[in-house]
Amino acid sequence: MKISSRIKLVVIILVLFITCIPLAFIITVISSPIWLWIEKTFSIESVGHSGPAEWCYLTVYLFLISASGLIWLKIGKRKTTKR
Repeated sequence: MKISSRIKLVVIILVLFITCIPLAFIITVISSPIWLWIEKTFSIESVGHSGPAEWCYLTVYLFLISASGLIWLKIGKRKTTKR
C-alpha cells in the first residue's frame, strides 16, 4: 500500500467519523420516544431534564460508524469484483 493511498484512507475515515457526529445528535434527539420507552420498560436512565443521556448519543454514533463502515466495505468489495 502506497503512502498516498494510506493518507487517502485516513482522510476518508476521519471524514466519516466527523460527519457522523452531527447526524448522531440529530437522530438521537429525534428518537427521544424510543429512549423514553427504553427508560420506562427497562428502568435504565436514558432521558433527563436536558434530553437523552450521553450513552444514547454514543450508542447512535457507534451504530452510524458501524453501518457506514459496513457500507464502505461492501462498496469496496463491489469495486474489486468488477475489475
